[in-house]
Amino acid sequence: MAPLAAKDWFDSEHVQCTAPPCDVAMGGQSRGELCEGTVQVMLSFNGLDFFGNLTYEYVRRQRIVDVLPFPAGRWDEPMNVTLLGTGLSPPVYCRWLDLGVTPALEVVTRLSLFDEKVFKVQVGISTDPSSSADSYAICTAPALPEERRLAGGVETDGLLGYLEVSANSIDFTSDRTQWFFYSPPAVSNISPSRVWHSLPLQGSLLIHGTRFRVIAPSQITCKWCCKPLSPPVSPSEATGVMVVRVEVGLTPEVYSGSNKTILATKRPHVSGISHDSGPFLGGNVLTLHGTGFWNSQAATEGNSSLTDTLYVIIGDTPVPAWPASINGTLATVRLPAVPHFTGSPAKFDVSLTHNLQDRLFTGLLESGGTEAEVLKEYEYLDVAIGKFYRPEIHQDGAPKDCPQGHYCKGGYARNLTISPTAPQSATPCPSGYYQNHTGNWSCDICPIGSWCDSNAAIAPAKCPDGYVCWGKEGYDQDVPLCPQGLICVESLATARPTVVRATRRRLKLRRSRRRLAEVPATVETIDCPPGFYCPPGSVAARTEDGSIMMSDNVPACSIPGIVCTEGSAVPLAVDTPITEGFYVSEDGSQLLPCVPGFSCTTTRSGGGYPQPCPPGTYQVSPGSSLCSTCTAGTMCAAEGSALPNLCPAGRVCAHAGRSQPSYMCPAGSYCLPGVFTLNTLAGVDPLYLPTICGNGTYCMPGTTTNEINDLDPNAPRKCVEGYFCQANETTYRGQGECPVGHYCVRASLEPVLAPKGYFVDYTGAYTPSRCKPGTYQDEIGQVTCKACPDGHECTQDVLNVLGLLLLVFSGVID
Repeated sequence: MAPLAAKDWFDSEHVQCTAPPCDVAMGGQSRGELCEGTVQVMLSFNGLDFFGNLTYEYVRRQRIVDVLPFPAGRWDEPMNVTLLGTGLSPPVYCRWLDLGVTPALEVVTRLSLFDEKVFKVQVGISTDPSSSADSYAICTAPALPEERRLAGGVETDGLLGYLEVSANSIDFTSDRTQWFFYSPPAVSNISPSRVWHSLPLQGSLLIHGTRFRVIAPSQITCKWCCKPLSPPVSPSEATGVMVVRVEVGLTPEVYSGSNKTILATKRPHVSGISHDSGPFLGGNVLTLHGTGFWNSQAATEGNSSLTDTLYVIIGDTPVPAWPASINGTLATVRLPAVPHFTGSPAKFDVSLTHNLQDRLFTGLLESGGTEAEVLKEYEYLDVAIGKFYRPEIHQDGAPKDCPQGHYCKGGYARNLTISPTAPQSATPCPSGYYQNHTGNWSCDICPIGSWCDSNAAIAPAKCPDGYVCWGKEGYDQDVPLCPQGLICVESLATARPTVVRATRRRLKLRRSRRRLAEVPATVETIDCPPGFYCPPGSVAARTEDGSIMMSDNVPACSIPGIVCTEGSAVPLAVDTPITEGFYVSEDGSQLLPCVPGFSCTTTRSGGGYPQPCPPGTYQVSPGSSLCSTCTAGTMCAAEGSALPNLCPAGRVCAHAGRSQPSYMCPAGSYCLPGVFTLNTLAGVDPLYLPTICGNGTYCMPGTTTNEINDLDPNAPRKCVEGYFCQANETTYRGQGECPVGHYCVRASLEPVLAPKGYFVDYTGAYTPSRCKPGTYQDEIGQVTCKACPDGHECTQDVLNVLGLLLLVFSGVID
């Protein structure tokens, strides 16, 4: 080729020349990037005479095709990478950014496509059939200087740069192959922190840390490694108790160095459980028999706060267990209630876990063992009637019989709820009831002639002296005293042969020792005999010969000038005549007429002293000896009524002698004050009858007026839209929903037919619907509209198209 002028002269020993392109130097044949070979280089000072015998080699253009294992790495330490490329031949120099030039550690040329695929498989990289690499070089990627890790004085997470190669450490490629320097990830926590080896994980390990980023989703990996000098191992491959370190790699072969570990221990073995069933409320203690529940070596190898925790899972409910033996062969757990209260009876599997993720079912065959375990199940049962169950007391899980004086209805779980009964405790029998047997679900009512004055009575007690316990069953502590002017006499059927003169305390002691077989029968009453006066609570006993033996609490008239007639409640002076309707003044000086609201009689219990008229009676005239019974339509609510009160509005007083109304005014009617019958057709003044509510309204029970008020529950209300009401309606629905073809406005008496041009196609309508354009309706009470006939127009303003048709046929409209 023609000589080329030197580019620069430095001194007598150094001159700089520019190498021509390979194609020119090799004779002008164009071979492009494939051009290679050796040429002779000579120098001349005059362009004619050349000297020297130097050689200069042209090599193929070097290009990077791929970076293995990945074009990225942590920026705090150097790493070796493999550069797959074309034209790579020794020597090869590598440069990352401007961090200096490093020679390749190894260069292999003439790499076949097959060799490239094998190489990629060996380093864990998927092969690319379109790759054209024919050589590779191994270079060391440098660490990124700390000052280059900052951006504005703040450390960043990564820096995107590039790498190039050169055959002479001067002329580098300009392909700018990307390389990503990144801050290394750090693992702060691993959950769960304990697993069973030889048992595949049933979930995922959740790794918490910092600087986790998605550089290449398919390249994120976790690395298992164990103690120093031990080969890498995963938890399911471990044997014995060991610590397994877990590190995270964002790119291949580059991992964190946080030294965070999990503990892999041998799985336990369950040989049996203390009991396999119990009440649905749980709370009792279950004991598991077996081995390996707690491992002392595991406690020293790992974090004891984590490794010492064992959970027993019933169904899907985990509960913590605690050791019940020194050697770890017993584990106890307080059972939960039936999971989710799904129902009882129901069986659930029993499983174990240390990490609330990996469950070891007690029925699975021990890995490598020869003896299969029987699947352990626990059954939740109903609490039967007649029994109760308190978890904090009945630790064996067995409900107990209901004690005497109580009843137990049992309990169950159904459809995520607990039964309305409370099986956790025995319910005391209320006063007026008793129970003298165990294991019962109800109490017996106290029989006539006895009383049960307190809760949880084991047996009825005899009616105490002075009290009345006849006439009905179920008497409790509210039994009345014997009325004044009367004596309560024990019959021959009593268990006591004579009257017991005792204090209240002694009576209570005697009652507590009695049983049902000793309860007396009934008690009779007689007027206080002449010569005695009987205050409230006077009693006597009938002897075997039928005579009456008075108790000491019935005083005799023994003071001169005092007389006690039959039925006396108070003594009267003998020299003072007392007539009916009068009473002796408190100082005994005069007779006074009985005041209104009171009665004065000289017989039985009155003794001439004013007695208030009892509820249901009244006395209006001064000096009256008897009270009058309140008539129907009235009531006398309190003692001492001088006049009866009209039955209040909204009520019916159908019975005489009542202190309260007999009934509420019937639904469908209203009642003004003074109504005394439920019969609206009785032949009496309508003021005293329930009045039927008018058409279009309805009346609830207890309606007090005929004035319609939709906001007053005691007034008639209008029938609601969509319904129709005739007279005597009891609900807002009246006679029912408006039928199709009709509509009902508020307070409708009858359904209204849909007018022409409208329709109603559903029940309960309160307004008709207008026919849509293109339809019509020329009849009333219809449920649909008719389609407009061909050649005619139907708008919403045309209600009757029949007239339009007549016009057409008459020739008015063409």
